[in-house]
Amino acid sequence: MKSATVSHYAVSGSYHTMGIAYGRLAASRIIDCYAFYTQSLMSIEGPLARKYGAAFLDVIAACAPNAAQQIAGIAEGSGLAPWQIAFLNARTEIFLMLTDRIPVECTSLYVPATTILAQNWDWLEQCESLFVLLEANPEEGVSYMTLTEPGMLAKIGCNAKGLGVCLNILRGKPTQCAVPIHVLVNMILALSSIDDVIPMLKALTLDTYSNLLVADAQGRFLMIELSGDTISIVRCGSAIPVHTNHYLSQTYTDEAIKDYQSSFARFNRANDIVGDEFNGDMDSVQSLLLDKANGAHSICGSYREYRATQTASPNRVGTVCSVAMDLSSQHFWMTAGSPLQHAFNRILPTY
Repeated sequence: MKSATVSHYAVSGSYHTMGIAYGRLAASRIIDCYAFYTQSLMSIEGPLARKYGAAFLDVIAACAPNAAQQIAGIAEGSGLAPWQIAFLNARTEIFLMLTDRIPVECTSLYVPATTILAQNWDWLEQCESLFVLLEANPEEGVSYMTLTEPGMLAKIGCNAKGLGVCLNILRGKPTQCAVPIHVLVNMILALSSIDDVIPMLKALTLDTYSNLLVADAQGRFLMIELSGDTISIVRCGSAIPVHTNHYLSQTYTDEAIKDYQSSFARFNRANDIVGDEFNGDMDSVQSLLLDKANGAHSICGSYREYRATQTASPNRVGTVCSVAMDLSSQHFWMTAGSPLQHAFNRILPTY
């Protein structure tokens, strides 16, 4: 196992000031991240990237002013334009607009008895050298920590109120620029109570495809599937909710299940593990995230070749990082890269 440490950036102040500090601290990573998505993954020309970024920036400014202030600050600190930072925060929606080849990724779960919220983030190998742990301490608002990609406001995280979020991409094709999922996660982490999540989502313009597993330090949780502008609250059939990358609010034919082979395999395997003998402590949760059963469809995935389009450059997709958050103690456990090569590190917030 490698003993690398996670790049941990702590920022404080106004939303704009935090953005400037984040942008400066992670400037080279943000520039590399933008280049990776526009050039290597999506092969998107500058004018089209600007069109997407500017359109999403307008939506964010109208619906999420605090996020817009952070984005403006990140741009100032990193030297990129605000529309480029908005592009990064909307990369999921833009990616879904441009391709139907969505890589299989991400397994998340929550253990109410121990208040541990956890996830494997499966994505592109290049992101191993880019992702950061951002700790934000706004002068007016709730402090939070989040694993995220450089320039993005949030991905997987928890806040000082014991509210946490995990994220699984789902299939679908957005038809308009609406509030992007990474901004939604940032907005959830700014809340004080899980009771505020659904009212907030219902008040926004949505067109995204993801599952949000939101939980708190009192053992409560919400499994929220977003499909375009539809919000579905999934009623979990077990004591420990698990999600992968197919809709639990929908039924699938046997033929359709073949298109989601990895997702169903990981979902079924995770549910088998969290059976009657699963005690749900940090060791057992981390062990589940490291599970290698089912080969290419394992919960912890080795890197394998992936192309976003037929003409795109080849990439490799697999488990980039594992995260396990104790929402009661607010201890944040994560690996500095693939959990197949990196041990879990415990990181404590300064707030």
